[in-house]
Amino acid sequence: DRELDSLKGRVKASERDLLQVQAALDNRLVATVNFESHEQIFFDKDSSKLEAGSLLILEKLASMIRQNPYVAMVEIHGFSEESEDAASRKILSENRARSVATFLIYQGISSDQVKLFAHDNSQPILNDAADMSLNRRAEIWVRR
Repeated sequence: DRELDSLKGRVKASERDLLQVQAALDNRLVATVNFESHEQIFFDKDSSKLEAGSLLILEKLASMIRQNPYVAMVEIHGFSEESEDAASRKILSENRARSVATFLIYQGISSDQVKLFAHDNSQPILNDAADMSLNRRAEIWVRR
């Protein structure tokens, strides 16, 4: 059950990140909050299905966005990693962003506030072949 312990640890770290996002959203001087979610939004290889741990984080993020009247735009950036099918990386990145967007819209975020971006594997977090899974991610930018 190391996997469960690992997931719990990542969710706890994500909650700390969400508190920082909330503090930044409360600060009216901040124009953009980058919720770099590679530690929070999880995807399996060649998949755009959100994992269970990601749903909890996205629910909390959606709640913060709904409660903050200063949020103008939520940008969702999807990424893939090098070992995924080369022919479908861009589509996979777009589908990952779409999965996050669909969930946030389901949670009450206006579709007019959501914009999608697909980046394939051109912006890796790590170039280490040992753990390319961190490159399978979605990043969320909250703009005022």
